[in-house]
Amino acid sequence: MGEIIHEVRLTGAFWTYSFVIAALLFFAAGVLIPDQPLFAQLMMFGSGIIFLLVVPDIRAFYGTEGIKLTFGIKGMWKARIRRGDITKISIIEFNPMKDFGGWGIKGGRGRFKDTLQWAMPSTGKRGIFVETAKEKSYLIGDTAPETTLTILSSMYPVEST
Repeated sequence: MGEIIHEVRLTGAFWTYSFVIAALLFFAAGVLIPDQPLFAQLMMFGSGIIFLLVVPDIRAFYGTEGIKLTFGIKGMWKARIRRGDITKISIIEFNPMKDFGGWGIKGGRGRFKDTLQWAMPSTGKRGIFVETAKEKSYLIGDTAPETTLTILSSMYPVEST
């Protein structure tokens, strides 16, 4: 990754707390509801653990050697875009429901075919669009894409808006 020059956290507190509360409810249901079969208790307890593991904490790290996208607790799932693979970075408007079928980490459709979205509702409908030489692109949700583009302009091939 090299030195990190900019970091964007793509999730708001509402989503994080919602997943934690859901996990706690599953834990409580697995432990506190009497007369359940052991399998049902284990399933509820396991569901709570899964909810905690996928707390929607999505981050984008822009560094001197590329971009790293992470998801989950401690960045469990990652995607890396090497600096040498990036051909253009720009700001783009998108419709999460129409173009990707919702928020999160999803593949695009229509004009965003071969694009991987990393966005949450807290990031709105504008983001950083990263095109690569490998015919794959990334749409990274951002609450202040102009600021991100300005910071990246000294190191990356940035298309001004």
